[in-house]
Amino acid sequence: MNDTKQHKNMTAIQTTFILRIARYSHWLEKTFLVFLALSAGLIPFGIDASPGLMISLSGLAVVFFLYAYRPLEISNADDEPMGFIHLLSLSIIPKVLWISASISTMGIMFYLLGLNEEGYKSMLMIGGSSILFASFVLGIFLISATKYLRVLIPVLMRALPILFINIYIYFE
Repeated sequence: MNDTKQHKNMTAIQTTFILRIARYSHWLEKTFLVFLALSAGLIPFGIDASPGLMISLSGLAVVFFLYAYRPLEISNADDEPMGFIHLLSLSIIPKVLWISASISTMGIMFYLLGLNEEGYKSMLMIGGSSILFASFVLGIFLISATKYLRVLIPVLMRALPILFINIYIYFE
């Protein structure tokens, strides 16, 4: 009995901590993107940008992973019950896309740093195929006119460019 109560308290603390961090995740993402751009801008001048690339890409991967835990803000004005399709398209698929974007970002980082080829290719394959499959399923939902899909635009704006980078690196 006591273990169950302690587990519920620990889960509540972890959820509160993740939601508190998720509030500031958009600022973290912008900071890491600026740092990534500055690091990449040093490469043409012959300056070693490895530390900056490693910090910014791993930071972006963490932010993408945290985005998977952030709840979507959907206002259900009709008060109609949401079924399995809504659960899949508004909860499961976005989480898959965020986590896949995180995995792919780490794979891109390993590639840029020249680390283990098998490792980054595996990460790019897993992340890229998950993004591709989830995007395909969302495309089907878009054709079938599933409501509220416009809230998924932010995840698609991040996941699809990462997918194209994955494809380029994997088949290079």
